[in-house]
Amino acid sequence: METTLTEAEADSLFTDSRTGEPVLDQPVTHDSFRQFVSLMSGVTQPPGTAILVCRRKPDSKPETFPLAEKFTLGKQPDCDLSVTDKPTVSKLHFVIERVGTGYLLTDRSSNGTFLYPGTRRLPRDEPYPLKDGDLLWVEGLVLAFKAAA
Repeated sequence: METTLTEAEADSLFTDSRTGEPVLDQPVTHDSFRQFVSLMSGVTQPPGTAILVCRRKPDSKPETFPLAEKFTLGKQPDCDLSVTDKPTVSKLHFVIERVGTGYLLTDRSSNGTFLYPGTRRLPRDEPYPLKDGDLLWVEGLVLAFKAAA
């Protein structure tokens, strides 16, 4: 059975768990943030599968990528998510690898992968354990990690 997020569940992905406030920090604008949260409410997640949801532009629908053993984002055409229209995206910008029951994201870029809330830049070449609801930003791309249901 597939799981579809309700609007409330999608909204909770982008809420600071300490304050309960929406994560509205730059560079994501309030409008694009709210639109992304709204679109996330219709995202379907296969059972037992972690997903990465990406929104390329403020007015675009989110794309869903099921995560297996390894997922790559970058300019290279062989990346799982190839991004050729963003000048500061690296050839291999980041890698997500499955480790046990979790996923580690390793930034390989020179311009950074940022974690919300707080616009925290992830250290280069240091694996970061993704948590359900992590919101990422890469050169105008908004990405959300949803752990396996």
